[in-house]
Amino acid sequence: MKATLILLTLGLTLGSVQARDFGRATGVATKRGTATRAVSGSVVPGAASRSAVTTGAQGKSVATAQQVVRNADGTGRAKTSSVTGPQGQTATTNGSVTCTATRSVTTPSGETKSVTNTTSK
Repeated sequence: MKATLILLTLGLTLGSVQARDFGRATGVATKRGTATRAVSGSVVPGAASRSAVTTGAQGKSVATAQQVVRNADGTGRAKTSSVTGPQGQTATTNGSVTCTATRSVTTPSGETKSVTNTTSK
């Protein structure tokens, strides 16, 4: 959920940011060992990417990656994400959703005007 919120926030501001990279690492020590999480990413006009590697106290790692790219025609965004598990299994999702909204207005003189707006999410 937190990753989705970060990407959504980045995706909404893609047009107004300059290129930048970010990253952080955290660790938690327990009786069973130390668990770590490293997050990195970048934001450039029109795209944002983020990756994270979480290593558990037993040494097993899970890697995640997300990328949001603005469509070339400016109608919305496309998202790709993947998860790689500790045994190397990978799950990938990608795609975009296109929404078409048509608004029609009939004037008092009987004239009908309509506007169609298409966006992708």
